[in-house]
Amino acid sequence: MSRRSGLALAALVIVLILVIAVIGSGSDPGPALDPDNPRPAGTKALRLLLEDLGADVGVRDRDPGGADVVLVLRDRLIEDSHQRLLAFARAGGTLVVADPTSPLANRAGRRPVGSGNECTIEAWRVFRITQVRPPAAPLDPDGQDYCLGTDTGAVVTSRVEGGGAVLSVARPELFANQYIGQDDNARLAVVLLAPTTDTSVVILDPGYIETPLPGTGNQGLWDLIPSNIKWAMLQVAIAFGLLVLAVSRRHGRPVPEQKAVELASSDLVAATGTLYERARRPAFAAGVLQDDLRRIIARRTGLAADAPVADLARAAETRLGVPASSVQRVLSGGAADEAELLDLAHDLSRIRQEVLDG
Repeated sequence: MSRRSGLALAALVIVLILVIAVIGSGSDPGPALDPDNPRPAGTKALRLLLEDLGADVGVRDRDPGGADVVLVLRDRLIEDSHQRLLAFARAGGTLVVADPTSPLANRAGRRPVGSGNECTIEAWRVFRITQVRPPAAPLDPDGQDYCLGTDTGAVVTSRVEGGGAVLSVARPELFANQYIGQDDNARLAVVLLAPTTDTSVVILDPGYIETPLPGTGNQGLWDLIPSNIKWAMLQVAIAFGLLVLAVSRRHGRPVPEQKAVELASSDLVAATGTLYERARRPAFAAGVLQDDLRRIIARRTGLAADAPVADLARAAETRLGVPASSVQRVLSGGAADEAELLDLAHDLSRIRQEVLDG
């Protein structure tokens, strides 16, 4: 790779990383219903609205403390916390439950409410709350006080709990930043949570999760990885892919390579013999010929190729009819010069033929 190509590739990688970082930071919605989250899914606008109206707003995990109103946006609490919140309501507090699946929410039967946006809570009629967004699956009042009621149910229901009250809301997203300014959502939030000035309000942070029972969670391993770690993994994968692309690409035209010369087996044997002849190593050549005869005798007699020469000679005489003395002589002999190598080669060839014909 040329220097110019390397610089261009590095610049491309940096630009991609910056683009991914910007997109990743802008696409993270943050914790849903979090009172400190300013993005559309959070509820920071609700907290600021109540504070602007003079309410004392606090964010806690599960303890209502000395609050006048407690808001449960998403119920992730255990039974002990539920009992504390009910005791808080019985002592005169107002408990607002925006999670319709919570055990604290008002349970309902079936009873038509009416044909219009009815409200049986006398104190709320003056506020003229007629429409909220997004549309919510209505709650069934079952004889309880309600507001925003239709012939299918109500958005808000109320029940008396000791000296206080429990108010159920059909959908927690009514308090989200993206909806709090639409229709009558803000008016509904004020009526529910801060009907008078100097009201003490506690929002139970939905980001807090008490220890659940084993096997009751619904998050997988991928859900537990922070979003910034996921984006970092994506950046590393892209950088690795670009690196592989850069080192695997061949720049310029392909260069034809000269093919290796193919030799027939007979030519290879002749060439090898010529090399040995030039090297003047008759003893080595004699050993090669003797090893070849040893393998043939061993294969024909069933012995191991590395068996002693005496055993091979006896087996050749017993099973193949070749004299043992001849076999032992050619397998034990050597070649000090080319003349002896030639004589040994003749003898080995003769014995080899006798073994094959045996």
